[in-house]
Amino acid sequence: AALAACAATAGQEDPYSKALQEAGVAPEKAALGEYLRSLIPSENNRRRMKELVQQLGDTDFQTREAAHARLVSMPDPPLEELKLATESDDPEIRFRSLRILKQVAGGKTSNAASDVVGYIQHHRVTGLAAPVLEYMPYGEDHSAYGMTAGALRATATEEDLELLRKAIEDGPAFRQAAAVLA
Repeated sequence: AALAACAATAGQEDPYSKALQEAGVAPEKAALGEYLRSLIPSENNRRRMKELVQQLGDTDFQTREAAHARLVSMPDPPLEELKLATESDDPEIRFRSLRILKQVAGGKTSNAASDVVGYIQHHRVTGLAAPVLEYMPYGEDHSAYGMTAGALRATATEEDLELLRKAIEDGPAFRQAAAVLA
């Protein structure tokens, strides 16, 4: 049945794959999980955001471009760090941080988080129940919960039963509901 579904959609362009490519997120299980975990507020993620801002001035063009794409793809980019970076001694960091701030102010950031969740759901990428559940409370808005719950249903396997049970017992109501439906 899954093979038939893939064959039926083979002729159609996958908007999630294209969006992930534009955001610099590889359509692979490890990269998808890493991206979702990178959105969860933590000391490591704050440190990583500072590193990304510094990489805007890296000597390697690809590193600068990747850092730019990653910062723009964040639902909540590190605005304070970017504002401070506009006064950097490095002209490349100043230029790129200003450009990112303008993109954010103009609403031109990507919806990479929604695209990652959509990709997981659309392609039924299994083995990502933990990062989907961890990300769920930090989704950018309530409309994202339905899509995230759909991704959880698509990714959860029997191996995730204990994780889902814990979410049902300990999580907020929307996580409980998503875990029950998965």
